[in-house]
Amino acid sequence: MKTSLLIRFIVLLLPLSFAACGGGGEIDGREIVETRCMRCHNPARFIDPDKSRQDWAASVDRMVNSRRLQLTRAERRATVDHLMERQP
Repeated sequence: MKTSLLIRFIVLLLPLSFAACGGGGEIDGREIVETRCMRCHNPARFIDPDKSRQDWAASVDRMVNSRRLQLTRAERRATVDHLMERQP
């Protein structure tokens, strides 16, 4: 009985916990740049037509490694994608 009740509780609350933390949705690279990167950097810093995807990825990795920016692999990818989209 207790096990059955616990399983029902988990099954009912698991989808809510994913929704609350943004699980299952698409990751917004723009939001990451605006809420995390722009804490320290001016928006003009994110426009550099000479930077390749590999250059932006190296910049993001440097911030993760040296500044303790915490990003998942998916967040990192979305951030680099957004930075590439901003380029003229």
